[in-house]
Amino acid sequence: MAWAGSQGTHATGAEILFRALTAARHGHVWPDGYREGPLITAPVHQRVVGELEAESERNRHEAQAQDEAPIIVLARQLGLRPETAGKSPSAWYADCPGKTHRLMVSSSANEFGCGYCRVKGGTAELEALVKQRKEARS
Repeated sequence: MAWAGSQGTHATGAEILFRALTAARHGHVWPDGYREGPLITAPVHQRVVGELEAESERNRHEAQAQDEAPIIVLARQLGLRPETAGKSPSAWYADCPGKTHRLMVSSSANEFGCGYCRVKGGTAELEALVKQRKEARS
């Protein structure tokens, strides 16, 4: 939920809401360009998107330092192509085994989760999921 208090100008509130919406949609929909509006000016748009992109890049670099976490190593060994997500220093994406979508992996918690398949767990559960899906295809 995003909320911009009644303090400040309408433009300040619009910027707070624009930042929250853009950050929430990261990885799904990113603003493809500026469209003129009365509250979000081109410089504000560029600044907000630039700051969010810089934060994402910082998170990716920090996540690279955690690429030896057991669940990341396992996902790589299982051919799930883990890659940093940019949402936090421990957020990663990996292929959901046998599916066309991605699942989320946390290198700090050493856990994975797939909202589509409604599965989650640690390294043992990930290994079991891959095995189960391979057997189902055979």
